[in-house]
Amino acid sequence: MKRIIGTWNRQKSLRLTRSDPVYPDGSPEAILLKEVTAFCESGNGPNQGRDDYLHLPAIVEAAESSANAAREAALRIRKYLSNPAKSQGYVQYNAIMLIRILSDNPGHTFTRNIDSKFVATVKELLREGLDASVHHILRETLTIFETQKTGDGDLAPLIAMWKHEKKRPAQQPHAQPNWQPGPNMAPQQNTTRPSRPGTLPPPDELASRVSEAKTTATLLIQLIQSTPSNEIPSNDLIKEFSDRCQSASRSLQGFMQCKNPPPDDNTLLTLIETNDQLSVATSKYQRAVLTGRKAQEVGNSSSPPLDGGISTVYMRQAPSPLAAQPEVGPVPEPPPLRTAASTRNGNIRYQYNPDEFQVQNPFADGQVASDSTDEISTISGGQNNKTDHGLFHRGTGRLFP
Repeated sequence: MKRIIGTWNRQKSLRLTRSDPVYPDGSPEAILLKEVTAFCESGNGPNQGRDDYLHLPAIVEAAESSANAAREAALRIRKYLSNPAKSQGYVQYNAIMLIRILSDNPGHTFTRNIDSKFVATVKELLREGLDASVHHILRETLTIFETQKTGDGDLAPLIAMWKHEKKRPAQQPHAQPNWQPGPNMAPQQNTTRPSRPGTLPPPDELASRVSEAKTTATLLIQLIQSTPSNEIPSNDLIKEFSDRCQSASRSLQGFMQCKNPPPDDNTLLTLIETNDQLSVATSKYQRAVLTGRKAQEVGNSSSPPLDGGISTVYMRQAPSPLAAQPEVGPVPEPPPLRTAASTRNGNIRYQYNPDEFQVQNPFADGQVASDSTDEISTISGGQNNKTDHGLFHRGTGRLFP
């Protein structure tokens, strides 16, 4: 009895020691610890609908803004995983999901805190964990790290441990072969199908699969709402959860049609409701992908032309001297137009002066003669039509002295 009390006191003192750091309200560390606790511990597990996805944006933002906050996240996650026999498996499940999310964003700021203690904790959970869903998601996460993050040096110790552990024979009660993730990285295609077609799995296995399907649908919605729309089409983690939701939906539909034995009314209702949740999550993912593609198309079609257009305008306006010189020529152009026809033979234009011709017209058509004289002067190219014999009137055919 004393030994049990002493062990409990030591564990309590360790918890108190670990919770000693107190951060001011509003700091990234305080926000992260609060949101991580709310994300992992709120509610009563994946069987109840929760809005814990609202905590994910704050967790990611705090981890990005402060390296110490990312360190606190790693320590808090390790604390959640440190008790393999913990009854609240959903807490460990959500903690593992945080590892996957934070390893992508903020990435190195978080993964550099995965030290030897963290690796030992994961190893113990891998060997001693009792919850099938936790064991499955843990093995799946480690497989993803091995195949997709081999170049991350921070995860190298964790990946090395996983390579060694997966070679061990599955002798533990929880390490069943049907929990192994498939090669296509959509492990629920293997884990959510009954061993024999048309056969309903045992109640405990069915409850575990329904619970995991609900959690998968919830986490898919969480990831969609915490990821920028233009990044969703290329996000492998979100696509993976979408594939898992589709696979789980197909499996649940198969359970609904089982005849050996057929599901009772309550079980059938649970399967229908869970399948509805999966359908909603998948539909939201498809809409988010469509929105993200449209955002990318708008960005690709508007931004480059905008920049190119501006640069082109500047390049066209660059030779400003050409634009500054008026190409219409000198504005006082009318004077040359007025003299062009009359200055072909000289710069001086002949203008009629009536005083030079003081001759009385016996026919009283002096005005006509004057006009005709102008015509003669115009036709002759402006030359002086006054000759030694006088002026010739074209209309009358007479010569005026």
